[in-house]
Amino acid sequence: MKKLNLFIASLLLTSGAAFAQNNVANVSETGENHYGNIQQQGVRNEANLIQTNKKNSAFITQTNKNELNNTFSEVNQTGENNLATVKQIGSGTLDGAGNGELKSFIAQSGNRNEATQLQGPDLNQGKSYAEILQSGSDNKATQEQVKYGNSALINQSGNMNVAIQKQDLELTPTAAGSYNYAMIAQSGDGNLATQTQNGAFNVAHAHQTGSYNKSEQVQMGTNEAFVNQGGTYSYAKQTQVGEENMATIYQKGISNEAVQYQELASNVALATQAGDENSSFQTQVGTMNNAVATQLGDGNSLDQVQEGCWNTATVMQSGNGSETAQNQYGSHNLAIVNQPGNSNAAIQLQDGEWNSSIITQCGTNDFASTTQIGYANNAAIVQMP
Repeated sequence: MKKLNLFIASLLLTSGAAFAQNNVANVSETGENHYGNIQQQGVRNEANLIQTNKKNSAFITQTNKNELNNTFSEVNQTGENNLATVKQIGSGTLDGAGNGELKSFIAQSGNRNEATQLQGPDLNQGKSYAEILQSGSDNKATQEQVKYGNSALINQSGNMNVAIQKQDLELTPTAAGSYNYAMIAQSGDGNLATQTQNGAFNVAHAHQTGSYNKSEQVQMGTNEAFVNQGGTYSYAKQTQVGEENMATIYQKGISNEAVQYQELASNVALATQAGDENSSFQTQVGTMNNAVATQLGDGNSLDQVQEGCWNTATVMQSGNGSETAQNQYGSHNLAIVNQPGNSNAAIQLQDGEWNSSIITQCGTNDFASTTQIGYANNAAIVQMP
């Protein structure tokens, strides 16, 4: 038995008249006990709904207050007990920025998947795009968009994955925010990815393969962030506040952790970890700082802190159980650590300008520390087995 509750209300307020204008709703259901609800208000709304097998539910609400706007939504569900919710409010009233298409798309395959898309309202809402594709069972995805020209894409394959994308929700109604891009791709089971963007022209990519990995990305301003994780139980977090910062995390293995924080402008942070139980922490506050961290063994850890401008910090740890701490304050400082051995420890502190420190340890259980305060100091330590 099929159920369908279809309510289409189209309202156009011109010269006191209320009547439907250019609204479209298509529904196709097979199987049994489906529930579909489409509500349309205003003009130029379109909704397509297809449900197969049984007990799938879909709710679409469209409100378009501008006759120059277009809204579009399509839901395609296969399997059992899937739930899709779409709410589109095209409330833009300004010429140019306020006019355009919202768009929306949900496709779910499997059982007990949940997808939610919320677009608007905002005075500058328009020309946005949101797409959710889920395959498998028990996956959950949420997309929320306001402002102008934001794009969001979620693609999940497997079971029990969770993906959340929020764009410009924390900005005030008059604040500028537009053209953010967010993409999440997850395969495997039990992965979690969240992306929060507030500002303009932010780019966030999160790609997770394997199971039970977690990725968090927060952007405020205009930044780029990339996460690529493979394996299990790994964690990546990126926070960017400012302009033109770039953060990248590559992780492969089990129980790795990488955290990056960037504030102000044009900082670059790269963390690469292959192995198990490695941890990397990178903090950059200033401009034009560069931090690179590479760990290729097991149980390594590092902490890089940069405050100032034009500082460079590099760590390579290719053994097991090594530790590094690098702290740079000032400008144009250079710190390099290379530890191919096991259970080594290195500490570098620089406070000033144009200081240089290089530590190389190739043995086991070695320790090296350098402290530089002032201008144009140079230090080099090499320890061989």
